[in-house]
This record gives sequence, structure tokens and C-alpha cells, in this order.
Amino acid sequence: MGSYEKNGQTWRNLLVKPGIDAQSLLALAQKLHKQSPATRFRIFDDDAQFAEYLDWDKNYPNNNALYPETWAAEHLVAMINIVTPIGKPGKWQLVKSSGEVFDLE
Repeated sequence: MGSYEKNGQTWRNLLVKPGIDAQSLLALAQKLHKQSPATRFRIFDDDAQFAEYLDWDKNYPNNNALYPETWAAEHLVAMINIVTPIGKPGKWQLVKSSGEVFDLE
């Protein structure tokens, strides 16, 4: 699915099989973060509207690019990103679309 730069950050997008279990997803996230510790990842289980999602993300907050909300809600499985709470140091986490969060460091 490729990678791109946005706001000085590298984002890489991956396609996984639908229904990936939490243990496999976490193992994948740990492996990806270890291999590329400064890269942010988005993990999808379908690529049917990925081009639209990518256009929206690269151009956000430009209102001309439409967010494929229904598709993203169903197929954006998780992301690996650095989360920085106010007043605290950031930490790399796997954040599932369900809301579950797993620390990677």
C-alpha cells in the first residue's frame, strides 16, 4: 500500500487479512516498530477505497478531498503512532480502531 511523508513524518500503510486476531496484530506491530522505530503505520483489511483515503489524508485539512468515512470505519484496523499526553513524554502505541491501546516500548 506504500508510504509517504506528511508534516515531516513517514507514514506506511499495510494490508492485512480480514479478521486478524489481536495477538497477531500486536506481534505484527511490535515487529514493524522494531524494524522502523520512527515510522507511523496504518493497518487496513481492505484496499477498495484506500486511494480515496490516501488522497484525503495527504490533503487534510483541505475540504476538497472527501473522507471515505464508512469504508474507513469498517476497514481501518489500527495504527501505530507516538502518543503524547499533555505534560508527559510520548510513547509508541498500537491503537486499534476498537479503542484498545497497546504500548510498544
